[in-house]
Amino acid sequence: MDLGSSTGISIAVALVVLVYVVWNQLRRRVLSTKLTLPVILIVVGAGSLVNAPPLPGAAFAIIAASLVFDAVGLAAVRAYTMRIWVEKGRTWRQGTWQTAGLWIVGAGIHAALDAAAHAGSASDLLYLGVTLAAQRLVLQARARRVAEA
Repeated sequence: MDLGSSTGISIAVALVVLVYVVWNQLRRRVLSTKLTLPVILIVVGAGSLVNAPPLPGAAFAIIAASLVFDAVGLAAVRAYTMRIWVEKGRTWRQGTWQTAGLWIVGAGIHAALDAAAHAGSASDLLYLGVTLAAQRLVLQARARRVAEA
């Protein structure tokens, strides 16, 4: 398999994952307090990044900025676009079209920063794990306030 088809497959997989994540965010669901999936993604993603060819310092700085500002920053904003309510003693959440739009914007920013860093898709799972964990933590904080009200 040549590099071009490998890149095409990576892009196709990333798009399928993005569609699934956005669709899942728009569904009405009980708010999860578990961080198992995000932690697994972070560990596997960090492993992928460590096992990738060494990155120059500037590329590493770009990826770190992507994780801090794009993954964490947009996750916090996305968490505030989601509806949260308590029904029959359970806390529910559902994303809006704003949530979906921010997922798409975030993925685009991450892809552009990865391209600028020449990191390929090495940081994609790490990015996804960090952004899901950050969003979930902000949602949990919001849910506590909703439940107390």
